Parts: sequence; C-alpha cells; structure tokens
Amino acid sequence: MIGKCDKCENFVGFFNIKKGLCKQCREDSNALLLGNINNFLSKQPFIFKSNQGAFEYACKYMDCSLHKNSMLPAIVLADARKKYRIDKPKEKKDLFLIKVASDDGGFEVFAETFSNTDIKLKSGDFVGWQAAGLIPDLGKKLGNDVRCGWVGIITTTLKLELTDKGWNGDKAL
Repeated sequence: MIGKCDKCENFVGFFNIKKGLCKQCREDSNALLLGNINNFLSKQPFIFKSNQGAFEYACKYMDCSLHKNSMLPAIVLADARKKYRIDKPKEKKDLFLIKVASDDGGFEVFAETFSNTDIKLKSGDFVGWQAAGLIPDLGKKLGNDVRCGWVGIITTTLKLELTDKGWNGDKAL
C-alpha cells in the first residue's frame, strides 16, 4: 500500500505515514514544536504567503527588542508626504508611515528611505527598518505610545523568507 504525505505530497509506504506526514516532514514539524527553529531553518527557509502574514509571525514569535541600531521588520502603511501633505526636501528622500514589529502587534513611526532610489514603496510592502534613536517629544505628538518617537531608516525591502540567520533582504534602499 502507498500513502501520500499531506505536506510534501510525496508517495511513501502506507505504514510510513503517521498523522498524515512522512518521516522527514514529521521530523521537521517536531523540530519546530521542540523549539529547535534554527536547526529547521538551516535546512530550508520558512516561506510566507503574504507580507501581512510574515509581519504577524514576526510580532508573535520573534524577538523584536527595540534599541538603538536594532533591525526590525515593518509594514509600510502609507506615503507620509502624500497622506500628511509634507513637501519633499532637496534630498528628495521618501518618507513613510510604517508599522514596526513588536510583541504587542506593532507600533507606528515615520521613516525615510536611506537614499534617493528608483524603488517605489507602497502600502503593504514588507521592509527592514533600522532604529536610530528616540525623540520622546515626537512620540508624545504622535500618540500615547513613547515608541512612536523612535526615528530610523528603511534600509531594504524584505523577501518573505525567514532563515536561521533572519529575514532575507530583497532590494537595498
């Protein structure tokens, strides 16, 4: 008798299928359940289906500690210059409202791109944000959350791939 694995869809001997999974897929699943995520990810990256799904995963399962120079995943919410009618300075850097990953679901900050680039970000893009420092008064103006006073730079777009080394970058900004 032959059975089909629910995950990898390979055909294997029926008696080698347990809980709908072949031996390799069971081992991979057990590695995740036992917290051995780095061992699992060193074999193959997690591939996410959506930017929002990757962001939510980061908020729920990853260390999103906020400190100077921390690199955190974020979602672009809006082009801040258009939304708030802010004129572009001479450098013509883009300014965005983004939601930075945190264990409580994220917080909003304004962020520029590192340089003038031809890559145009849009609402919903998954990006890497590097924290530069905290301006407490700015946070008070943007809301009750002091984290909103953090300033930083959007350094890259991110692929929907998480490896044992972190998120794979896509396009440097």
